[in-house]
Amino acid sequence: MVWKRILKILSDNNCWTSSRQICEKFNISRTAVWKHIKFLEEKGFLIESQSKKGYKLIFPKDSPLSLDEESFKGLSFGKELFQFISIDSTNSYAHRVSESAREGAIIISEQQTAGRGRRGRIWFSPFGKSLYFSVILKPRLPVTVLTRLTIVVGVSVADALKSFGIDVNLKWPNDIMINNRKIGGILSELYSEGETAKYVVLGVGINVHCEKDEFPEELRDIAGSVYSTTGKKIDRSKLLLEIIRVFERRYDSFIFNNGEIGDVKEEWESIAYGKDKEIMITTGEIKEKGRVIGLKADGALLANIGGVLKEIYAGEIGG
Repeated sequence: MVWKRILKILSDNNCWTSSRQICEKFNISRTAVWKHIKFLEEKGFLIESQSKKGYKLIFPKDSPLSLDEESFKGLSFGKELFQFISIDSTNSYAHRVSESAREGAIIISEQQTAGRGRRGRIWFSPFGKSLYFSVILKPRLPVTVLTRLTIVVGVSVADALKSFGIDVNLKWPNDIMINNRKIGGILSELYSEGETAKYVVLGVGINVHCEKDEFPEELRDIAGSVYSTTGKKIDRSKLLLEIIRVFERRYDSFIFNNGEIGDVKEEWESIAYGKDKEIMITTGEIKEKGRVIGLKADGALLANIGGVLKEIYAGEIGG
């Protein structure tokens, strides 16, 4: 789509881009350029225009929609991109195209109108502030080992954020935490035929630039963003690329080792939320206080509850 290519050139230039430059690059008229700019503005992009200078992207400057397949050069993932300004849910769209999409296809959106978390919870997904993407995988492995991919993705996200100077904790099974606030989450969904998965969709949502008062009132005491918890601004498109780079390497190792998580287990344990304090652990209808000990090799949570070491395969932990 032409608007994506115009957005990319505006993002790459990070300065004034003349209408003539855009016309020549994409072989379109000035009127067509103006129409595409207006389309982007109507969708929420803030673009400044001046008659003798052209156009300059003001917000958001770090849109992951400015990435293209060439941005993922050297990787297997990202060779097929589905990009949207707004969509119901990147995971939902991934399911819709999973039959025809290749492994490593990535779905990206600037906004979600029906973003989903675990257990059907709504994921706050404002325009231009966060990172929402899903990856389609087609591993030929037993369904029983694929639940561990949530752990693999979590460690990959943590590693990527660390390269930007951001330290996080991972809260079992799928939350990304900074200073006791949830700044991200992972939603893993699979479709199987018998005991083998036909495909897996891994969705990642990370609150990047949101201010505290931008969250819905019911989330302000528990949610946060990279910026609201650390004061640091990081580039969302660069963060996405780094997550994919790290995850692809770990995924290849996961497949090569037939679903064993190997050193990922130790890395997860080193930043596990709940190891340093007593927390509430919920399994079914039962809530108990305990401490996180670590993970089993199969991805189950090991927790000390009342002096007893327990293995937890389904549930969640609180603050």
